[in-house]
Amino acid sequence: MHKLFRVTLLLALVAGGYTAHAQSKANNLKRHPQIKKINPSALKAVPMPKALTGFEDFSTNPADAIVPSVPQSKSMLRANLTEEKVGTTTYDLQTNGVENPRIVPLGGQEGIGAAWTMSLQPEGAGWSDRGTGYNTQKNWNEVIPVYPLNRAESVRTGFTNYVATASGTEIIISHQGSGVLNLLRRPAGQANWDESTIPSNVACLWAHAATDGEYLYVLALSIPVASGGTIYEGMDGHVLMWRSPDGGSTWDITDGIIPGLDSTSYAAIGPDNYSVDARDGVVAVGVFDSWNDVTLYKSFDGGDTWEDPVVVFDFPLFKYVTDQGYTVDDLPVDDTAPDTLAIFTTDGSASMLIDNTGFVHMWMGETYVLDSPFDDGGSFYYPGINGLIYWSELDPETLYEITGSLDFDGNDTLDITTVVGYGTGLSSMPAAASDENGGIYVVYSATVERLEDDAGNNYRHLYMMKSPDYGQTWFFPPVDLNYATDTDPDSNLAKISEGVYPSVYKRVSDKLHILYQRDLTPGAAVLKTGTQADESADLVYIGNADAVGINNVAVNNLELSLNPNPVSQGMAQLAFSLEQSGETQVFITDVRGGLVRSIPQGTMNAGPNYVQLNTANLQDGVYFVRVQSGNLNGTKKLVVINK
Repeated sequence: MHKLFRVTLLLALVAGGYTAHAQSKANNLKRHPQIKKINPSALKAVPMPKALTGFEDFSTNPADAIVPSVPQSKSMLRANLTEEKVGTTTYDLQTNGVENPRIVPLGGQEGIGAAWTMSLQPEGAGWSDRGTGYNTQKNWNEVIPVYPLNRAESVRTGFTNYVATASGTEIIISHQGSGVLNLLRRPAGQANWDESTIPSNVACLWAHAATDGEYLYVLALSIPVASGGTIYEGMDGHVLMWRSPDGGSTWDITDGIIPGLDSTSYAAIGPDNYSVDARDGVVAVGVFDSWNDVTLYKSFDGGDTWEDPVVVFDFPLFKYVTDQGYTVDDLPVDDTAPDTLAIFTTDGSASMLIDNTGFVHMWMGETYVLDSPFDDGGSFYYPGINGLIYWSELDPETLYEITGSLDFDGNDTLDITTVVGYGTGLSSMPAAASDENGGIYVVYSATVERLEDDAGNNYRHLYMMKSPDYGQTWFFPPVDLNYATDTDPDSNLAKISEGVYPSVYKRVSDKLHILYQRDLTPGAAVLKTGTQADESADLVYIGNADAVGINNVAVNNLELSLNPNPVSQGMAQLAFSLEQSGETQVFITDVRGGLVRSIPQGTMNAGPNYVQLNTANLQDGVYFVRVQSGNLNGTKKLVVINK
């Protein structure tokens, strides 16, 4: 058997036993005892918001571009935590659902790069200047901060993605109203952007992107009928994939259809209800549509071939179309449902990542949906449902509710007056990252109890949680980032801040890098057509080193090598170099952090050291080898294939 195939097969087995029609029984949802719910009598269904393309005509009287009048964010400092204004926008809808990548650590003079969907016009002008706002930390931290006044593209675009390749090529992907995917590309050291379009024979919108080395992966959706498109390959909204081996210079997959992510399983998929991540040759695609199963598609060879899909959440109706109709008999028994025809599901807002061992993690907001009556052309959802769901390939049979909006007054119910809808539940918009030591991080937006504006609308704040052990446990309660970055306890800034649409850089090293949107009014102005006036929002960067250090093993400061790796002959050599002599321990753990073997080495000398690891008695699988010597430690992944 070819060794690469054996490694691929092994990783597939370790990742959850992919078989034909594989389904996790993840509708087994374990509730968090401290996550409370709104009084059932206060739960109300509201119309599901129409997904926006950004090219709708909301204009009234055209006007010149203006610089919005939101007060400039002050720089708020704490130990290891900074918050910095990046830019401004009046068009304040960054996604219809899943997180877009929008922040990249560039290093050097530029520091951090950030991108977002931007306009500086009022609603009445129709946002004709809309496109990508792009800025770097060097600019926004000048004595007189420099913020962008013009979009990065030459044409009007929307729904920005911003990623970079391993060589430092920056890439911005957005869509034009015609269904063309716009591409900006700038190799490291180049001053100007090269602009082109992604080749396609299908009109598509709402791209999502990821990079792995120099490879660039893009997902987009064929334009649905409701947005002016047509049925494509039997679906009203079909997810397609593109792949470039050289960061967007050329494309070896265009308009690609992932097996199973097609009309055999779906009648339609909603805008921004899908996600992609890629790492070390592994590609993961997730579908998070509220009216479909939540499903994982995974490739171990960069997208050439795909494993059988894994159903993460099993929606009770198959290939459902609005107004098709269903009865109580079609639904599982649910004594907590707010209506007899309400269906518990995810809210379409989600995040997904591949950790450093190759396993996939997902986060999703909760809601109920309702399609009744069956002749009105629309559907409903319940924005007052509370809870953030977590799923991992390491424990694929169960969904975990790990956090949500918090019950601050301890009366066992959420006292929330008015839920301002974003098409999500109370706690949603997750954005996730991982480090090299088993740390998993999630930032999310949640409605805050008893924190209201003058009209009685509750604000949302940004929260951060961490797991130190690949998602087995989560530190609770989460950190309120809006309050954490405001050092003045009497300040009103945090109290009147709406924190939404977080995006994080998925690979954590020294910091967890966060970009989010903040304004002074609950709700997205774009979703309140006709009432925006001069509302606008700031884009804000948080560089959070505290998150990385909390209850975590020190970041790797000892370089290890393993040879061979994968190991198939029962013996591997571990090599490392110590700066000074000291007591040294070698540990082998499984992917869940369980100790498999402890190998004391006594005092080892400064300089190169070698340890022979006998792997003959280890079961085939993925392990971690960790070396601890004084204040030095290092971790290396080891794949064992004895058979």
